This record gives sequence, C-alpha cells and structure tokens, in this order.
Amino acid sequence: MCETVKDLYCQCTNTKACGASFVYKLSHSHDLNPPRNTTQQMAIALIKSLPIEERQALQRDMFSN
Repeated sequence: MCETVKDLYCQCTNTKACGASFVYKLSHSHDLNPPRNTTQQMAIALIKSLPIEERQALQRDMFSN
C-alpha cells in the first residue's frame, strides 16, 4: 500500500457458525485534537526514558565527527 493506507485482515472467531473473513482499508483521515507536546518535548521525554548507557551512546553518536 503506502504510508497512509494499510490493509487490515479480519476473520470471525466463530468459525463453525460464521467463518467470515474480510479486509478493511485503514487510513488516517485527520486529527481531532493535535498533540499537546511539541516534537522537541516528545523527543526530550523519549531520551529521558532511555537507560543512562543508551543516552550516553546517543550523545556520543550525535556529537562525534
């Protein structure tokens, strides 16, 4: 498909009485509420959630020539 449209494969779990299976096209239309955090705030929160060793490795990778 593409980044914004995906196939969602479904099958009824009542296979003896129903057995239906079908495919939905799943896509993102629009946001009802935008994120409360900015991209920078989300990045900071993700970095802070990393173990200290991974944060240090990330810092080395970002600032090495």
